[in-house]
Amino acid sequence: MFPLIRREVKNILDKNCNKTYIIMEAAILFECKLDLLCDYIILVNAPVEKRKNFLKQKNFSDYDKELRIKGQYIKVNEKKIDFIINNNGSEKDLLKKVKEILKNI
Repeated sequence: MFPLIRREVKNILDKNCNKTYIIMEAAILFECKLDLLCDYIILVNAPVEKRKNFLKQKNFSDYDKELRIKGQYIKVNEKKIDFIINNNGSEKDLLKKVKEILKNI
């Protein structure tokens, strides 16, 4: 599956190469070797409670929330992370952190 995913992402990137930024949200970034297509890698961390609240807003049952949280283990190559955002505040705080990173790119 990973080669197919990588090929599709490459096609999307090629079609959008004229954009200032292309942001890829990918839990399997390193497993698919999609990191090789990235200029920068930003890791966004969020506390478990914040993730549960997000899922609650999406009307997930308690059981489904727990399943998703338990399944959110993501393989990360820390040496390749360029920026880390701790998403522990408001949406406004998160946006401010993103804008700060974009200034540095």
